[in-house]
Amino acid sequence: MKNLQLNCSIYRKSDIGFDAAIMDTVFNKRDYGRRPEMMVVPETVDDIVASIRFAKSVGLKVSVCSGGHSWSANHLRPHSILINMERFNTYQVNQDAMMATAGPAVEGSDLLCALFKINLFFPAGHCKGVCIGGYLLQGGFAWNGRKLGMACESVIGIDIVTADGELIHASATENADFFGRQEDPVAAFLVWWCVFICDFTRYQNIVLCLSIYSV
Repeated sequence: MKNLQLNCSIYRKSDIGFDAAIMDTVFNKRDYGRRPEMMVVPETVDDIVASIRFAKSVGLKVSVCSGGHSWSANHLRPHSILINMERFNTYQVNQDAMMATAGPAVEGSDLLCALFKINLFFPAGHCKGVCIGGYLLQGGFAWNGRKLGMACESVIGIDIVTADGELIHASATENADFFGRQEDPVAAFLVWWCVFICDFTRYQNIVLCLSIYSV
């Protein structure tokens, strides 16, 4: 197999510490026995592009992880390269436009706290530590979802890398065919590295009701 050379962390099956690095991507530490051929932790978009093109050249699949908050660790797949997006964990908020841009490894709870400080709101997940990458790709069951709908409905644009390693921006008016598939990366493989989301005015109160019954 050809060798992948990048200026970022790469973990190969033959490396000492490979298993530990892979299991660090699984939040519940359940080991399902599946392992990729290697894991890349990109620092730049160019690293993502190079990883995808390399995988294609050697006949490997590509899987992606943003936070690893998947109970079944479905980002761990055999005969694949795992792209661990943990470094893409920054965000910017435009208060006047009521919009934010964020990387897939941004924790929804962190983004929500930042928005609260400027009286804005985003329908983030209920659990602290869930990164928005996988959360949005699964639709996003959110705080105040009955009012605002699924979190993915607040997405107004994405910057992605296609299966051919091409960089594009997708929205309802630009590359709309890719934008419509943001929730189904299996149907049209892509890696999104920046998402543009619409924010809302912060609600005065959000109430959670929890009932516990004895067994």
